[in-house]
Amino acid sequence: KLDGGLFYCRHAQGHTQTGGTIIYLMEKRGMTLEEAKKYLDIEDNFVRTTRPMENEWTPKSCDFPPEGWLGNDFVAECHSRLLQKPEMLSELENRRGLTLQTVKESKIGIQEKDYFIERHCWGLGYEYRSDGKEKKLWLPAGLVIPNVIDGKVQGVIVRRSADKEGPRYYVIPGSMTQMILGEIGRPVVVVESYLDALLVYQEAKERITVIALNSCSPRPDARTHEYLCKAPVILHAFDADSAGATNYWRWWNKRTEYDLLRWPVPDNLGKDPGEAWQNGLSMHDWVTIGLGHGGIL
Repeated sequence: KLDGGLFYCRHAQGHTQTGGTIIYLMEKRGMTLEEAKKYLDIEDNFVRTTRPMENEWTPKSCDFPPEGWLGNDFVAECHSRLLQKPEMLSELENRRGLTLQTVKESKIGIQEKDYFIERHCWGLGYEYRSDGKEKKLWLPAGLVIPNVIDGKVQGVIVRRSADKEGPRYYVIPGSMTQMILGEIGRPVVVVESYLDALLVYQEAKERITVIALNSCSPRPDARTHEYLCKAPVILHAFDADSAGATNYWRWWNKRTEYDLLRWPVPDNLGKDPGEAWQNGLSMHDWVTIGLGHGGIL
C-alpha cells in the first residue's frame, strides 16, 4: 500500500492479477474503468507491470515538416510579441508556473487575431474545396506553443481561448506533434499536453526527459519510441481521469518493451500536472517520488 490507499505492484514477467482483472472486467464484462475499480475496491492505478504483448505494433515514422514550411518565422514573430506583454508573461508564471527563462527557451508566443493565408505560402501545397476555391491555412488566435527540435521549430500548436468555438488546441498542418525535452537514455515522464511537459521539465530537468504526445490517444512515433525503449523507467503521467487510465490499461500496459509505472498526479489535486501545481503540488517532489517507486534513487 502507498499513501492514500494506492497500490504498487512490480513483477519481472507475466501477468499481474490486478491489471489483468481490470482488463478482463472492462473488455469481457463491458464495465467502465470506474466500475471495474469499484468492483475490485481499487482507488487508482499506480501499478507497475510487465505484461505479454497482445498486439503486434510498429511505430510510424516521424515526418518532419515539408521544405519551405514557415513555422520558424511564425513562431519568431509570435514569441517577440509575447515578450513585449508583461501581463501575459506574469499570467503564464502565476497560472501555469512557467518562468520567463522557460518562455524564452521554449519560444512560446502569442497570436492575437485569427489569420488566414494561402497554404502554398507555407509550403503545404494547394488544396481545394468542393466549390473549386483554394483552401486557406488557418492561423488562429491563442497561445503559440512550438515543438523545437535541435533549435528548429518542427511543429506548432495553438492553445485557443476556452470561450472560442472549435478545437481548444489546434495543430498547424505540417507539424510534428510529439515533443521531447531532454536526453535519450534518462528516465522519462510522459504527459499529454505541451504546457505540462514544459512545467515538469522546468522543475525536474536535472533528472528526467519529458515527452508530450498532445493527448492520450496518439501512439509513439519512431523517434519517441526509441526514447521510451532506452528509458530505465517511464512514469506514465497521462491525466488522472478515466480517459488517461483507460488508455494506459488498454494499450500502454501491453507494451513489454517499456518499463512502465502509471504515475498520474494525485486526483484530489487536479487531473494533470498544471492543475496539481496550481493546488500546491511540487513537480520536483512528485517526480522524485515516482522515480523512487520506479527503482531510480
